[in-house]
Amino acid sequence: FGFVGDTLQYQNGDYGHLIGAYDFSVSSDVNNTTLQSAVFIGGVLDSTSLSSTYLKTAGEYFKITGIIAEELMNNDKVQIMLKSDKAGAVINTASGGTQIQQIP
Repeated sequence: FGFVGDTLQYQNGDYGHLIGAYDFSVSSDVNNTTLQSAVFIGGVLDSTSLSSTYLKTAGEYFKITGIIAEELMNNDKVQIMLKSDKAGAVINTASGGTQIQQIP
């Protein structure tokens, strides 16, 4: 794996599998916001990766977690994206991370 900008890129042969998990502490500047996370492979949404959390109070941090289980081709790019149901909401991340592992 390598990084291209803010994107993880698979660079290990023709084909592989990736498993992992992520978790982030997130907040919104708007009350009563539903935040959704998802994994994108090569810019395409993996609909099985969708996860969501409800942010009740603006400025308060909540956890959002998800699982990554993907089949990758060489040079595929992996992104974790966050989306709010409130247009214009500012989403902040305070901490978090990802754990990934390639399996043969």
